[in-house]
Parts: sequence; structure tokens; C-alpha cells
Amino acid sequence: MPVFCAGGVVEAAMEFRLLGPLEVAEGSRLIPLGGSRPSALLALLLLRRNEVVALDRIVDELWAGQPPKTAEQVVRVYVSNLRKALEPGGGDEPPRILVTHGSGYVLRVAPGDVDVDRFEELRADARRLLAQGDAAEAAKVLGEALSLWRGPALQDFAYETFAQPEIARLAELRLATLEDRFDARLAAGEGSELVADLEQLVDASPLRERPRAQLMLALYRSGRQADALETYHRGRRLLADELGLEPGEPLRRLELRILQQDPELVRPTPATFAAEGTGPPPQRRRWLSPPGIAVAATLVAAIAAVLIAATTGPAQRRSGAAALRVTFVPNTAPDLTDQSAGVVEPVNALREAANELGIVARVRYGGDSLSRFLRTLAVAARTSGLVFAGPTTVHAETLFGLTRRFPKTRFLVDGSLYDPTGQPNVTGLVFDGWEDGYLGGYLAALVAHHNDAISAVGGLPVPSVRDLIRGFRAGARRARPGIRVLVDYAGTFKYQDQGPCERAANRQIDEGSAVVFDVAGGCGFGALEAADVRGVWGLGVDDDLSYLNSQILASVVKKLSPATELAVRLFASGRLPGGRDLRLGLASDSIGLAGINGRVPPTVRAKVEAVEAKLRARDQARNSR
Repeated sequence: MPVFCAGGVVEAAMEFRLLGPLEVAEGSRLIPLGGSRPSALLALLLLRRNEVVALDRIVDELWAGQPPKTAEQVVRVYVSNLRKALEPGGGDEPPRILVTHGSGYVLRVAPGDVDVDRFEELRADARRLLAQGDAAEAAKVLGEALSLWRGPALQDFAYETFAQPEIARLAELRLATLEDRFDARLAAGEGSELVADLEQLVDASPLRERPRAQLMLALYRSGRQADALETYHRGRRLLADELGLEPGEPLRRLELRILQQDPELVRPTPATFAAEGTGPPPQRRRWLSPPGIAVAATLVAAIAAVLIAATTGPAQRRSGAAALRVTFVPNTAPDLTDQSAGVVEPVNALREAANELGIVARVRYGGDSLSRFLRTLAVAARTSGLVFAGPTTVHAETLFGLTRRFPKTRFLVDGSLYDPTGQPNVTGLVFDGWEDGYLGGYLAALVAHHNDAISAVGGLPVPSVRDLIRGFRAGARRARPGIRVLVDYAGTFKYQDQGPCERAANRQIDEGSAVVFDVAGGCGFGALEAADVRGVWGLGVDDDLSYLNSQILASVVKKLSPATELAVRLFASGRLPGGRDLRLGLASDSIGLAGINGRVPPTVRAKVEAVEAKLRARDQARNSR
């Protein structure tokens, strides 16, 4: 693909991808970018591509207003490394892609080099085709546009302040494009084929009238007139309850035409189709509040709520007993094409349990604001057997005030944040941090040299962090009695504030640490970056972080699928404990080590596996009592 330079246009087969994790590809080869910080710099420059970005602005954006003293020099090092990655054969030639301009830098790319630009171009082409009446071709082009997405946009930088406005814009644009594609397929005459996906989309965004109108049309064409009208009335009731509003005129007019059995609804022309309010909106709409950012590392941060609703309607009856309805509500922007593991894995687990236990499983996206999340919990609790709730920003009194209003509904909450004692309808979910930390500490001590120390960087000394660090220390001393274990707390959980963790890790490395354990959420990425730059091992937490850099030793992870499935099974069998925590350990396969570095010797791996087997057997024996 061509790229611009000071002397004109040159050829370079370089593709920049922001619609998912950041990737730079040259043909079929992915170019390594050298860690999370250089990648963040590249993402920042890509968001302002072909514009000069001043050095002081780069520093302010990358460190969220709290840069280290050496920040400008660090940025220059990152720039140098990125140039080597992007133009490895440059030699003595001046840079052509990442160019110094005065006291700043500019990333020069041509139209089509960035997947965001191609996505928006394809969307514009499709909308023109739809306006011209070529609905089938418009649907094809929109499908091509959506296929560019590999997950949530800028997935690696969901907690970076500089990326959040673009993440919000692209999430809304992706949803609008999905709606455009349903418009095109309906205008091309489709109907029953779209019902299941449109039901998902309406569940995801119940207050958006455009997909509700699309679902009404699809149901009507499927011979389900009554269901089409019920879809309208459910939306009308929801608008009245939530906002005190009536449906818009296009939706009301569509209801009337269904009642009149208007023959044009069976296969409307694009003009009459758009007239019913299901066509593209006249201007870009934005969310009232930013969409939920990337799925965090714990089950609760990953799952805004999972609603298991016991329903008694005739359609849900099985052998005289009401079946369970399982609805998964991830804290992300609604998107039917999302392939994020934090969404896909729990959904798959729920569906597997549903198939086996006779549960109706559904997905409902939501939770993009605190008020909406609380409303969703309240609505769900009125008809639910069990509600999985994970509002990481909800005060305990607010949450438990809600749970007390629904004593017949069972709730699961994050036990590391909320103590369910005294609430018989509430169960806390707690991942066994001690066991997880123990495995990480055991591995860390085995790979450290004889005189080396190992270390942990925590955010705040809350119980879940202390459990991980206690286990880390115990596992290390089991592997090497007398090993030094250094511990520092950065005093923050702020995801954009990585500086304190980076500084703490550098102090520990100066004191001889050969392995740095990140136990500080997003702040801990600074500790892992320090480990990468200094050439020591980094041990990740919560999710597999092996993608960050070549110095990631492994990650102690929390596994969403087994935890979700276990909770559903316990509830369905009447064995879910109330008023206390459900502890999730190795025996439930809800925790463990992931992404162990390929440089770890097989003998070390075997020792870690043996220790893990012993811990698992102990858990199983304890659970069987």
C-alpha cells in the first residue's frame, strides 16, 4: 500500500488495524511492536494520523498527566524502536512513516492503510447503494465492512484516556452499521431469516426504536403478526416506564400498518422501507454516556450481569415446571459480531449448561451507564430466579438496598467487593487468589537465579490483592526457602495511572528482582512494561497477558466459563449457598496459570504441574466433605 513522505509517494505493504487489538501487518506477517507502551504511542499517533502531535502532548496523553521525569526521553526511545519495526531496511535513509516534525511526530499513512478508514468508506458506499435501491449489494458491502472487526475497537487501550472518545465513536458506528445491514436485508425481501439476530439486537438495545421496527417487520413477514404487535407494545411499555415517553411517529405508524395488514410491508421498496423509520438515521447518533469499556479481568468486571429468569408462561413450561431463562448481559457496547473472549466464553458456557439443564439462554447487552445497569438489575429481579450482578462502581448500600427489595430473587455478587453475610438471597463469588498466587510464586522462584529476589506490585491492599500476594510469597518459599520476596503497593487501581506501578517495579528490579508480579489491575501494566524494558520476567494477573511482550513469564488467570457454568448448575440444583461466598478454586477449574513462556524449561513446567495437581486434589477432598 502507498504511504506519503516528504518527497512524494512510495510503496510499502503496511496495514494498520485498530478494529480489535492493535496490529500492524506486512502482507501475512504481523510486525512485533515491542510492548504495551510503544504500542500505545503508535495507537495515539494512528488516531491523529497525518497530523503533527507535539511531544509534550504525547507525554501528557501516554501518562494521563502524571509522567515520570524521563518521559520525553522514553518517548524518543519508543519512537526509535517503532521506526526499526516499521522500516527495518531504512538504514541511513530518513524515516518515511514515523517522521519527526519540529518538536513532535507525525505518522504518515495513505487512504486505505488503516482499517477504520476502509470500514467507513465501505459503510458510505453501502448507504449510497441502499439509497439507489440496490439493497442486496448494499447488504453485501456492509457485511464486508463488519468483517473488518476482530473485537472491540482499540481493545488493548480500553482503559487509556486518549483512546476512549474514539472507542465510543466506533462502538456507536459499528452498531449503526449493523442496523444498516438489517435495513438492507429487509429491503431485499428477507424476513424470517433475521428474526433471531434482531431479537438479540433488541434485547441488547431495548430503547433503540430502529432495531425494534426492523424486528416487527421481520416477524410480520414470518406470519407472526401477533408477535410483531407484542414487540411494539413491549417497547411502548419500556419507554413509558424508563423515560415517560411514547414511541416515535414512525414506530406508531408501522404498528398501524401491521394492524391494517398493509400488503406493501411484505416486500417494501427502499423508499417506503426508510419511511417507516427503519432506514438510516438522518445524522450520526451518539450514546448518552460512553459505552462500557473492555471486559476487565475478573468475572464481575467481565460480566455486568447474568440474569437467570424463572418464567411461567405457557411457552416456557416443560413437564409442568417453569423452565429457567438465562440472559447474559456483558458490560460492553451492543454488538452481535463481538468475538471478545470476555463475552464469547461465558455465553458459550451458559448455552452448554442451558442445553443440558433445559434452560433458555439469551444474551442481553447493556450496562453502559450506572443508572441503566441498576435499572436493568431491578427489571430483571422482578421476574428472575437468579441475577449475577457485577457493578464495580456501585456502593454496597445501594446494591444491597436493591437486593433487599427482591427477597425471592437470588443474587450473585463479587465477593471481593461485597460481603453477602446477612443477606440470605445473596451469594458472593470469590476466586481463590491464594491458590492462584501460590502457583505464580512457585513458578517465579523456580526461574529466578540463586541470588535473585522476586517481587509483587499491588495497587491497594484490599483482601483480594493481599490473598494473591500471600499465596505468591508462600509458593515462592515452597520452591526456594529463604528467597527474598519484595512487595510494594502503588496506592492506586486507576487503569490510566501506570506511572506509580512502573516506578515501584523499577525500584524492585534495582534491588535484585528477577520476576515482577503485577497485582494492580491496569496500573500493573506499568510494572510489566518496566520488566520488559529492564529484561526481567513479568508475571501477569487475571487474564492471559502473554501478548504484551516476550518477557511475560505467565499469568495467574480467572476463568470465566467454568465459574459461570458452576454457578448456573448450583442454582438449578438448589445447592447455591446463600448469605456467604462461593469460593472458586482449582477444583472448579476457575483459576490457574496461562500463557507460560516457551523459554520455561520442561523440568520446571513438570514441577509446577505437580504442585497444581496436589492443590487440586486438596480442594476436591475439602469440597467432598
